Amino acid sequence: LYGSIKKEIKILDFGANNIDNYIYLNRYLKNFKYFYHDLPEYNNFVEGVIKENQLQNIQVIKDLSNLENELDFVLFGSSIHYVNNYKQTIQKFNKIKSKFLIFSHTPFYKSDKNDKDIVMKQVNIHPTINYAYLIEYNNFIKFMKENNYELISQNKNNLIKNLNFKNFKDFSFLSFLDLFFKRIDKI
Repeated sequence: LYGSIKKEIKILDFGANNIDNYIYLNRYLKNFKYFYHDLPEYNNFVEGVIKENQLQNIQVIKDLSNLENELDFVLFGSSIHYVNNYKQTIQKFNKIKSKFLIFSHTPFYKSDKNDKDIVMKQVNIHPTINYAYLIEYNNFIKFMKENNYELISQNKNNLIKNLNFKNFKDFSFLSFLDLFFKRIDKI
């Protein structure tokens, strides 16, 4: 895929946390621009790191409404399920016609008894408690189609071995997934 793109590749890392993705990409890609986006305290810290180390081809995006140009890739690395109104966030990337959306390590489920997203309490990073969505898979795929994105790849993500959902009952499917979507322009 990379070899077929001749222009500068624009990548936004949503919920980027640290800049390990930037460092990795900078090692292997020659012509790319990396956009970093996270919580305000991380954005400010990374801006300082960029200035202090005079890093090139990286920019912190504090406000997504400032994005005007088309992005090639938007990476949601275990992040979209923490966003309240996450569908509005995805629609922002649809409006600027982002070509590929990648969701990694994101919790999805299917159930005959429920088709709504479920709010979970994350307690595995004591003493911090986070709230996150357990996303209903079929509705998410439908939402993405309605927003001009087609699923082109799906993999189960077993990165964290000690996660379990034993306290969740009556699900026909429950797992962390990596989903790769491609924009389909409708005529």
